[in-house]
Amino acid sequence: EVAESELAGDVSFHGEDGRAIASADGVVCRPVGAIDPVRRARDWLVRLEWRELGRASFRGAPPATGAWILLPDRTGVSAALADRLREHGANVVEVPSGVPPREALREAAGVVHLRALSGEDAGANVADLLATVQATLAAGSRRPPRLWIVTRGAVRLPEDAFATALAGSTLWGFGRPLAQEHPELLPTLVDLDPAEAASDAGPLSGLLASGGEELQIVLRGRVRRGARLVRTPLPAAPPATFDSDVTYLVTGGLGGIGRALAGWMAERGARHLALVGRRSPDEVALAALEALRRAGTEVAMFQ
Repeated sequence: EVAESELAGDVSFHGEDGRAIASADGVVCRPVGAIDPVRRARDWLVRLEWRELGRASFRGAPPATGAWILLPDRTGVSAALADRLREHGANVVEVPSGVPPREALREAAGVVHLRALSGEDAGANVADLLATVQATLAAGSRRPPRLWIVTRGAVRLPEDAFATALAGSTLWGFGRPLAQEHPELLPTLVDLDPAEAASDAGPLSGLLASGGEELQIVLRGRVRRGARLVRTPLPAAPPATFDSDVTYLVTGGLGGIGRALAGWMAERGARHLALVGRRSPDEVALAALEALRRAGTEVAMFQ
């Protein structure tokens, strides 16, 4: 059903030779009406918040089906994690350097990238993770293994007292768009608590066991937090005022928008304006600038 103010119909597009290029059936055109930019800005403004997901589990182990490929660190986390996995019957393949073998990737249940925990160069971390992603995709598995990217202190929460580990933060910058480009890998970013023992793999093992749909997880103590975008109120802006003792330069000031801006500035205290334009002002512009002068604003024009 179409309202009186709307237009509805079928649309077809044709090339210069008359052949049909595309068509759209049931197109409805509606009037947009006035747009309140302040109201729209309120709808657009969001912030990142880390919501509590629950207590971190230290029990359980990932499914034993398929191998777990660990790209180990030198702080002890991967060694402790490998022990936990093997205790529950999982097949663990540790790859100290380079990328995992293709055959292992085809049969893997998960790939856990822990090398950034060793504090290597940020660029080397990203290059290593990229090579791992490329090798995983090239393996050609019908069901690729889930990719877990583990850092420590790469995310700083408001209550955290430590400095952000920049070497790990680069992996978060890489992993977030990776989740959009290759959702089949379920790239999951996990940031461990710097305050916990470096070799404690309990919380990480619990995450691997639970799986789930969360792709960005921060562990702090026994609490898991997930990333959420939440709407935030638009902060009240102080009224704009201009110093009457200085000169303000407005490029494009002789055009329609520039003249409107000059008038707005004059209403808020500007008394010296230098307007620069590429063309000579027309009669409308000259009249507007003369009105500014009569109101007490000194206006200089430049081309």
